[in-house]
Amino acid sequence: MFVLTVTALGTYLVNRHLLVAFEVEYLRIIVFIAATVQFTEMFVRAASPVLHRMLGIYLQRSCASFLALPGLTRNVTGG
Repeated sequence: MFVLTVTALGTYLVNRHLLVAFEVEYLRIIVFIAATVQFTEMFVRAASPVLHRMLGIYLQRSCASFLALPGLTRNVTGG
C-alpha cells in the first residue's frame, strides 16, 4: 500500500507540474512506469534485503514488463 500511495502522489505531481506545464503529456506512461519501478525497488530493498539481493536486476525488469503488458496488449488487440 505504501508503494502505491507514494507512486500515485509522485506521478501526479510530476504529471501536473512538469509534463502538463511543458506540454509533454505523451511521456506520461514512461514516467509512470519508471516511478513505479523505482519505488518498488526501494521498498523491496528496505523491507527484505535478502529478496532484493536474490532478485537483483530481475526485479526492475519484471516490474517494468508487468506494467507495460496491459498497454501493449490493448494496442495489439485494437481495444
